[in-house]
Amino acid sequence: MLLQLGEAPESMPSELGGYQRWFEHAWDGPLRLVDGRPGMGVGKLPDPRDFAGIVVSGSPATLASAATAPWIDAAAELVRRAHDVGTPLLGVCFGHQLIGHAFGGRVVANPWGWEVGTRDVQLTDEGRRDPLFAGLPARLRVNLTHRDIIDPASCPSGLRVLAHNDAAALQAVAVGSHTWGVQFHPEVSAAIMRGYIDARRPVLADRDCDALHARSADCPDAVAILRNFRAMVLTS
Repeated sequence: MLLQLGEAPESMPSELGGYQRWFEHAWDGPLRLVDGRPGMGVGKLPDPRDFAGIVVSGSPATLASAATAPWIDAAAELVRRAHDVGTPLLGVCFGHQLIGHAFGGRVVANPWGWEVGTRDVQLTDEGRRDPLFAGLPARLRVNLTHRDIIDPASCPSGLRVLAHNDAAALQAVAVGSHTWGVQFHPEVSAAIMRGYIDARRPVLADRDCDALHARSADCPDAVAILRNFRAMVLTS
């Protein structure tokens, strides 16, 4: 299942498609879509036990505020419920932050600022042992576009740090043996990354957007993470 909690900026080229298309291309197969965004008429989110695995998408929404909306509370409850019943779950970007929030951590605006473009993340010792990163090098090239992070000072008990870089101490995390979050975007290709950079130029005045654009790249190691998760889901 893909729990979709947002959509691509309207200013991005329409030929790039949107979240579901991106995830299904990287996943290499169809994903049942549940649209958890506000106003989509979903109502109560489904029981995690009805799915072999769950991917939680990114979102333009923020968790870096004192108050949360009902749809965010529902999504956080789904994360906790999936964890309790043993359904594998992978949160991406906002989905990653949602895991931190769901288990008692705090999400904040990153003092480093926006992290956008193709960059490296480094696996920790925990990350190198984790099956989500099986067969991958210790340093990964990934695509990112985010402003918020899980505050490392509020790291919940039981949350394991799997990857980091200079911009964020928690680039990948895990809770238990079947709940993972990645701050980066395994579903985002070079073309999509360039679209995000162009769409976000108004908030990236302190970044060299032309240089970010030129350095945008496809990231096969990041795609492999999503397919590792798929393999675990299909064999569990």
